[in-house]
Formats: sequence, structure tokens, C-alpha cells
Amino acid sequence: MQKADFEAFYYSDQELHSVASHRHNFYELLFFIEGDVTYMVDGKPYPLQTGDLLIIPGSVSHYPVFGERKRYRRVVLWLTAEFVRSLQQGEDLMKCFPQPGGNYFYRFSPSDSEYLLDRAMAITEEVSYTRPLADIMAILLVTELLILIQRMMSTPLLGQKEDSSSEQLVRDVVQFINADLTRELTLDHIADHFFISKFYLSRVFKRHMNVTPHSYVTQRRLAQAKRLLYDGVPPTEVYRRCGYADYSSFYRAFRDQYGISPKHLCFREE
Repeated sequence: MQKADFEAFYYSDQELHSVASHRHNFYELLFFIEGDVTYMVDGKPYPLQTGDLLIIPGSVSHYPVFGERKRYRRVVLWLTAEFVRSLQQGEDLMKCFPQPGGNYFYRFSPSDSEYLLDRAMAITEEVSYTRPLADIMAILLVTELLILIQRMMSTPLLGQKEDSSSEQLVRDVVQFINADLTRELTLDHIADHFFISKFYLSRVFKRHMNVTPHSYVTQRRLAQAKRLLYDGVPPTEVYRRCGYADYSSFYRAFRDQYGISPKHLCFREE
């Protein structure tokens, strides 16, 4: 780690090489986005899905094992214990971090995972590019992220919830949406695909996800657009790959969500 307190990185790798088992002298938070990866932590395998979070103590050995040759994308934060303690102000933010032999793996609800990833991406923006008051903003974002993680840890993991018919339906709908963001994803189209009323779909989706299906589709498309822009894809190509019919509607949605135009988002060179 080059800085004394924390670092944040967004990685998008297409050339994958074996990685030896290793340890750090700091905590590592890995937000998984895409790939065919099983992460070995302390000798235990964790097959990763989009949205999964690994929190790895510095003394614990870990390394990725790659399956099919797919792009491997993730956000990684490196935090020292001293830095985390400096943020606490009377609250124990260290509760987020497991001890060796503890639980290193978290799978939250799709909406919670997406929000955490968005916060982590915002941290990489602040530490990677020259912006006014970037250091202060990055510290505030790190503090917010750790608070959110600690709050989410107090709820059951997604895979451990008791299933009901409506919960399973929402998971199936989320999977259907995320599988292809370029296709038609109107409320009517999704409801027809699952042979249910659009009014029932809207009601149960909002209850479990805290957003409407339309809002969730928009959030996912814009989050995907932001990551493509980070990968260096031109804005005039991004909108097509995120399911927008024209650039003007994509531009308005992106600016409403992030407060900047797609062309003004800095690209990251890998």
C-alpha cells in the first residue's frame, strides 16, 4: 500500500494470470462486479456472484482462482486499522472487520449490494482524480460505507432468508433484469414474461426492494453505464449497451443521477 492510511482501486482485467496466496498488513474489502472467480480465503473457497463482498483481515492468506476466461471486475479498498479507528468518534467501526477464523463473506440483497458498490466506486473517483477537497470527501465516503456495511450485517444474509413465493419471485425478476439490460424491460414486458399482473409485480417488488421495477432498471442501467465509461467505452456507444434507445434520453438520466454528463466522467486507464 503506497499511502499510509487507505487506498481504493477499480480493476477491469481481461488478461488473467494465476495469483499466489498472499497476506497484507491491512484490511482488504473486495466488492465483486463480474467474472468467473472463486476466492480462497483462509483455505475456504467462496464462489463469487455479482454484488458479493469479501472483508479480509491482514493476517489471513487469500488468492483468486479463475474459471473461464472472462473479464474480472471489482472494486478493492485497502484500510489500515489505525485509519479506521481514527474515523470512529465514539462508535466502533472496527465491528465491520472479522477476526481470523471469522466470517469473511457477505451477500446482501441486490439493492443493498448495488448501493454499497456505488459508494465504493465513488471512493475510487475521489482518490484517483484531482478534485477540490477530494481527501475530505473520500474520508467521508469511507466512513459512510463502513456504517452501511455494519448496519447491513445485522440483517440476515440474502441466501439465509426464509423463502416465500413473493421473495423468490422478486429474486427471479432481479435475475431476469440483470441478465440483459439491453432488452425491453418495461413493467408490462416483465409482468408478461412471468405471467403475473403488473400491479402485483409492482407491489411485491417495491416491498422487497424498496424501489419500483422501473427505478431498479434505471439504477442498474446507469450503474452499468458508469462502469463502461470507467473502462474507456465512448458515451455514444455506452447508451446502446445499456438499453437506451437514444443518447439524449441516456444523457438526461445520467445527469439526473450523477450530476455530471457522461462525457465529463473521467476515464480510468488500466
